[in-house]
Amino acid sequence: MTQSRKKLLIILGIISIIILVVLYLIIMATPQPAGQDSRRGLGSLFPFGGGSQISRDTDSGSGSFDDEPVEQVIELQPEARRSIFRISNRPVTAFTTQTRIFDMEVTREREVPAEDEEDEPTRETFTETVSAQETIVFFTDTRTGEKISVNLDNPTPEGEEVLTRATVERAREGFIAGSNNEFVVLRFLSTTTNAVETYVGRRDISEIPRRLCRENIIDTLSLNANNSQVRQLQEILVFRGLLSAAPTGRFDQVTRSALIVFQEERGLEANGTTDLLTREFLTRECIRIEGELQRLRNEPRSVTGVFLRQNIHSLVLSPDKTKIFYLLKVPQGSRGFIFDLATQREEQVFSSAFSEWFASWGSPSHITLYTAPSGLVDGFVYEMNVATRAFRRITGDITGITALANPSNTHTLITEGGRNRMRMLIHSQIDGTSNMINLNTFIEKCVWENDDILWCAVPETLDRTRVFPDAWYRGVFTATDSIWRIDTTNGSTRKVVDAAGFPEQIDVSDIMLTEKRDYLLIRNRRDNVLWGIELGFFIR
Repeated sequence: MTQSRKKLLIILGIISIIILVVLYLIIMATPQPAGQDSRRGLGSLFPFGGGSQISRDTDSGSGSFDDEPVEQVIELQPEARRSIFRISNRPVTAFTTQTRIFDMEVTREREVPAEDEEDEPTRETFTETVSAQETIVFFTDTRTGEKISVNLDNPTPEGEEVLTRATVERAREGFIAGSNNEFVVLRFLSTTTNAVETYVGRRDISEIPRRLCRENIIDTLSLNANNSQVRQLQEILVFRGLLSAAPTGRFDQVTRSALIVFQEERGLEANGTTDLLTREFLTRECIRIEGELQRLRNEPRSVTGVFLRQNIHSLVLSPDKTKIFYLLKVPQGSRGFIFDLATQREEQVFSSAFSEWFASWGSPSHITLYTAPSGLVDGFVYEMNVATRAFRRITGDITGITALANPSNTHTLITEGGRNRMRMLIHSQIDGTSNMINLNTFIEKCVWENDDILWCAVPETLDRTRVFPDAWYRGVFTATDSIWRIDTTNGSTRKVVDAAGFPEQIDVSDIMLTEKRDYLLIRNRRDNVLWGIELGFFIR
């Protein structure tokens, strides 16, 4: 090949590269029609390989909830199915949640100015402590009454921690309560007395130290020594029951006497000082103590409890989870009591010549009472002021009525039953008006997020041959539910999770929001398994 031919080929190659670059720049600058793949670059020039893939981040064009004030269904993608998950495969009776705040260390980078102005600044890493949050779910196993916790950051059976020993077997309903979720309230039918029993148990929540031996004893300690090694010695002696006084760090006569007992029990010279051989035995003792502490931390705690009156008719938990209100049928009608879980003090707060009352406790200030719901009978709703015991009517002459007040007791969710139907009403305690929500569901399937927003599980269809809510309460009708969010200020409803979005059919019997409002917890009446829904995925 001649030299001139080689030069010509090089020139043609350079021209080809320039043409490709110009084409690329033109494509990048050209606006794309709406709806096309927003990615540009070499994938647009070459239709094979990476250019043909669908981006996870492309907009589906479905709009936000704000664009459509009525029903909107978010189609579930595989990612969404990971946001609907079983919390446990165990059958669950009672459950609750807690937001746990803790400190964690994170590593960050920062820019360090150069000492010389001509030099570039450098970057260095540093560690700082930040406050973090995690959501914990507590629940009781229906089969054994054991109390169990699950961290929602790891919602798998392997992540379960059994907190208590077995308590009540085959409980039908109940609560987890208390400021530290230390109480369980479980109701069951006794096989010996054939009576409905209510058990209130308290879990041992005494703190087990994360670590007791934090320092090696390397000095010969004796009377009147005063330092951190003495405190470590005292903590060991206290743990072994040889020293009753609180650790002070000062080696006094009481500490010396306790150390002598320690030495005598182990066949050491009882000289009351931490000589070399005593220090070796103290080191071995620390290893044993830390092993015992680890076993104690992993071991389920004991539960002590009491039984309340037999055949309690209706029982509800206060919003702050520190008290319960229950109703008893008596020959003269019915009586209502408030039971303080911490003090175990019972106080009668309600009396009526009518015996068929049911209760809900949605507002801290008021307990809602309604007549036994049946789709064949008109019913009434009343409220009782917890502080003054004042009793007044809210609404009535509604078939199959049930009721749940919002946190401020300004509005009450009313459900109305009957033949072939269930209706939802929002009743205002302020002006006495009621507005209908165009959904059919039961009061047990709803929870207030705040004074205006409701979350409800709503059956996809109702059996038109049945009377409600009777058929659902008796178990002759089983629902297949979707999850809805309802704004009671304007009546707008949004279907957040369609029934087909669940891995299996769900008939919600209990529903709860976590404290951070980031998860919705639901119990499936079909098998009593507890499910979680990560709301952030569905509402953006």
